[in-house]
Amino acid sequence: MPTITGIIINQITTKSGTWVQLKSRTWVYIPDVISDSLLGAKGNFCGERKQRKGCKPFIYAREYSIPEYFDIQKVIPKLVQYLEKINFKNKSLLKIQIILNFLVYLFVIGKLTLMKKIAKWKSEKILHYCKYPYEFYLNGHLDYPSTDVIAQALMIDEKQKIYPLAFFLLEHAYKNGKENIKVEELYSAVNKRLREKISLDEFIKIISSGRKMVLVDDKVFLNRVYYLKQKCLEIVSKKNSPSLSLSGLPEQLSGILSWKYSVLTGTAGTGKTTLVRQLKDSKLKVIFTATTGKAAKRIDESATTIHDLLGFGPKGFRKDRINADVVVIDEASMLTWQILYHALTKIDGHIIFVGDPEQTSPVQGSAVFQELINAMPEGSVKKLNVVYRTQRNERVLMKLNKYSAIQKIVSLSSYMERKNYNWQIITPLKRTAYDINLRLQHKFRGNGDDSIFKVGDRVMFLKNLRVDGEFIVSNGQVGTVAGRDDGYYVVKFGDKLVNCLPEEIDLSYAITIHKATGSEYDYVICYIPYGVNGEFLTDDLIKVALTRSKVRTYVICEDVNTLQKLKNYLSLEKKLCHDIVF
Repeated sequence: MPTITGIIINQITTKSGTWVQLKSRTWVYIPDVISDSLLGAKGNFCGERKQRKGCKPFIYAREYSIPEYFDIQKVIPKLVQYLEKINFKNKSLLKIQIILNFLVYLFVIGKLTLMKKIAKWKSEKILHYCKYPYEFYLNGHLDYPSTDVIAQALMIDEKQKIYPLAFFLLEHAYKNGKENIKVEELYSAVNKRLREKISLDEFIKIISSGRKMVLVDDKVFLNRVYYLKQKCLEIVSKKNSPSLSLSGLPEQLSGILSWKYSVLTGTAGTGKTTLVRQLKDSKLKVIFTATTGKAAKRIDESATTIHDLLGFGPKGFRKDRINADVVVIDEASMLTWQILYHALTKIDGHIIFVGDPEQTSPVQGSAVFQELINAMPEGSVKKLNVVYRTQRNERVLMKLNKYSAIQKIVSLSSYMERKNYNWQIITPLKRTAYDINLRLQHKFRGNGDDSIFKVGDRVMFLKNLRVDGEFIVSNGQVGTVAGRDDGYYVVKFGDKLVNCLPEEIDLSYAITIHKATGSEYDYVICYIPYGVNGEFLTDDLIKVALTRSKVRTYVICEDVNTLQKLKNYLSLEKKLCHDIVF
């Protein structure tokens, strides 16, 4: 793979990096941090993605884009013209080379909104940020990949990169479900991306110098996450007492509902949802919520998501308080520290958390619901142990190679579709679900037109839809494409026809195990492809996968280790298991 270094006269290149050749035969640069998420794109000097005649090629990787090459002398006049347009008054700053170069880069990669913001800054602030460009990322003005590429081109001292890079990797891990990273693991990940290696002691000193990360024992947390976690556990342990006196309650709930915060837990089928539904018959003001729209609709037609109740939006949470005698939060195993904190501090009255702590958590690094239970005073947690739901779920295990596995999935799903069974494919990985969805769409609907979704496709709605305060469709609800209406797809959800934009729905013949949490089907095909990390395939994830069906679960895996892990789990649970090895 060719690499380039330095800055060539009249041409701007990046300091170092990996190049990837796309199908279009254009050479593309991507920083190693995001080299696994490449998307191709082209554009003009102002960052637009549509190719115009005479424009140089662009590269694009998620939120960042930068030209492969361009003539700086042709860019500067365009830059000056744009600066006049946005009323950039400090024209004298363009005589300072580092500021000129920085503005050129911003202009070329299309960060025009940021340039408008900079135009209002004082000269000293602009110069400071150009000398320390990583502060653009740390203060929320620019994404990390763009900042990193610009800093490389400006020949900024690499030591400036260490703290923001560690913060970027930690944020990325959190967004992908990991609450913390071991300090040695984070150190190793950062060191791999540095030309000059540093010692572990020096790394610890650097990450401890700022306010965005906190080192606790041998783990590194985002400071805001650690703060929310500590506050939540303090509230439920120290500010929770049996001081409430509520009448007209179901006998099984009267004990725990004397506490301000309480938990109702138990495995699937123990009647948790049925029990809290009895609160509807009381004279209390009860608000039913859940962590997902799908679960909210299941508990009560008038229920909403906890996000809606707390007024979560682009600008955060609403500030006014929520008045009720009791607020029920179902599927509490999906709570995050952020949502939990706002629920504890905004809701007046009693909160009852309902869920199974052994279900999947949205945060891999720490099971929020389990930690909540552990912190609750004795007597405020009630566990239901008797399973009332009929357990007919039969498990069929298969170890197949990849080709045979896909063939088996297609044949099983085709048979169930013909029989009009209630079925679902689940898998740990989004990419695997995506590939299976495309294959089954082609199998069931053919090629036909070039539309993204075809009539008859099974799709999932990706947001909560309200019209005049009425809950129309919930996030995760599955429907069937019934037709087209201009730029919309007409989708049937139950007895409702809803016009959906393409970005509001997704194919759902196959979904992730995480998305299947809280749902039930008659038949489930669980596909675990080769190479799924053993740490990722936790007992919690396996439990969710194996308890989604009411009749039969087909588990298809591609390696012996996964097969043995599934057998061990089923042996512990003493469930019926047919071991069919091909």
